[in-house]
Amino acid sequence: DREIPLKEPRKLLGNSYFETSEEEWRDFGTAYAPGSRIATRFKKLYETDRSFKEYLDERGFNPERLHQLAGNQRRSDVRKIAPVVTVREYYRSADRNDEGGQGRRSRKRALLYSGADSIFAVSEGNPRWFIAMIGGLLDLWDRKEDRIPDFLQADQMQKAAERFNAMLKTIPTESASTESVFGIVKTVARFFNRQVVKDDFRPEPAGTFKVDERCSDEVLTILGQALNAGAIVYVPDDNGQLILQSLRHKRFRVSYLLAPIYAIPIRLGPAVNLSGILGTRASGLSG
Repeated sequence: DREIPLKEPRKLLGNSYFETSEEEWRDFGTAYAPGSRIATRFKKLYETDRSFKEYLDERGFNPERLHQLAGNQRRSDVRKIAPVVTVREYYRSADRNDEGGQGRRSRKRALLYSGADSIFAVSEGNPRWFIAMIGGLLDLWDRKEDRIPDFLQADQMQKAAERFNAMLKTIPTESASTESVFGIVKTVARFFNRQVVKDDFRPEPAGTFKVDERCSDEVLTILGQALNAGAIVYVPDDNGQLILQSLRHKRFRVSYLLAPIYAIPIRLGPAVNLSGILGTRASGLSG
């Protein structure tokens, strides 16, 4: 539509914040050498996060010597937690000395969600969302530049997330429940944020939920609305059905389009029961 010559996605949008760039591989020879992006994030989080320091110390890992670990240790212990460390270090403020408390950093630009792979993930394969995001970026792009700057991408992802979040607030509840699509999705997303950013470090924070027996039919109705709106996404098991007959006992995640608002990783995590997230709200006792 804009008569722009075809470009490879990474040429125009760059690498994801979570990836190791070709330049780093060329300069360091490994993603974990001192001074690399991953090693720097591990070191910063080690210095500011007591629970992460304890986690590495218990395993005898020096954040400045990750490149010296055996290959199987890097795969099983370092590479596995690198996405969690990336999000946690980006959004978490340093521990305070008074009782070890901490809070989320003041609002930051959503640079985590820039780059080709992240934009593809955030758009969730939805053509309308993708066209709107990329169209906005192309309109802002200075053709004299080789690629679209990360800050423009981050701003566009943030705006797309906020528009979607605002739309969720307008979805009417089909039942007599005082719950809403927006209320439940926000509660789940904030729970996952606490698991990754606010609570003590855990290598495999929850990132998906299962609709267990304690969830009322009203909650299931609202989840169906959330699914139809694209606010939650079905995660089939290895042998799971691709077409849902019922939401109960099925696994879901929050749409990655909401990741810039709630500061959650673009990755699957272990599942927890939805009733454990909602508490008494799962049975429809309160709004």
